[in-house]
Amino acid sequence: MKKKVTNKLLLSMAALLLGVFLITPSLEVKADAPYKTYTVDGYGSVTETQTAYLPYQTITKIGEEVMVAPTDFTVLDDGSMYVLDSGNRRVLISNLKGEYLGSFGEDILVNPRGIFVTDEHITYVADRDAKSIFVFDENGELIHTYGRPNHALYGNESQDFLPIKIVVNDAGTMYIICESNTNGVVQISPVDNGTFLGYFGTNSTKSNIWQVVWRALQTEQQRARSQSNLPSTPGNLAIDEKGLIYTVTRGEREESLKRLNIAGTNLIEPDSYDEVPNAVAVGNHDNVFVASSMGYIYEYNIGNC
Repeated sequence: MKKKVTNKLLLSMAALLLGVFLITPSLEVKADAPYKTYTVDGYGSVTETQTAYLPYQTITKIGEEVMVAPTDFTVLDDGSMYVLDSGNRRVLISNLKGEYLGSFGEDILVNPRGIFVTDEHITYVADRDAKSIFVFDENGELIHTYGRPNHALYGNESQDFLPIKIVVNDAGTMYIICESNTNGVVQISPVDNGTFLGYFGTNSTKSNIWQVVWRALQTEQQRARSQSNLPSTPGNLAIDEKGLIYTVTRGEREESLKRLNIAGTNLIEPDSYDEVPNAVAVGNHDNVFVASSMGYIYEYNIGNC
């Protein structure tokens, strides 16, 4: 992957979250970019280049609705944008001009942290403190609630369900990152009101399979005494049109970015990264964007990975 780096954008994740959009023919683009673009060659040499992307607009509120601590958002192909206004415990809907189109979830959400919206406008919200995945229809009506999987392989009673990020494939299978769950991404099928399919894309440790099984059966006290041998928990994830899952993990040196197939196998050759990744997003041209904790966005060409 190191030789396939194309651009490094000097952008804060906060600016991206507030609505820095890519150029489209129908939008009037502002001329100046408040960041620089660099190209990194295969030897690690950094050269400033022409600005790769120009910002269209910075959105600080939706219509007259002021956002409080927004944590996630998504833009659909039809131009509608869904913003998870976490501080106000709601989902805001707007167009790319920032015009208010509606909201929902005000009387249901507790501490929402992640959102995923399908092309049919079905909205999935990962709510950490409600310990639930809430699913809303195209009208913002609650249609499903998924809680902690009732399955022995999920873990013992001390293994909590604290969802913070979610993506969903075309079959409706949910891939959920849960805070403090070191076993991997939680995979839940919508069949029978939620069927636990197992853990997906678990980060590696020096443990063998028997140690992994034993850890799943340990008490909370026993697990606390063996924290040093636990894998890192992914912090963010994304899904592309092929159904491949991308994860980024803080604390992982050689596999902080993963591209996982349906079997959970990493398709990206392990490499070392200088930055600590915070978030990942998939582009439309066999590319992927990784936001770092230092305020950089790295663009990778993954077409040949």
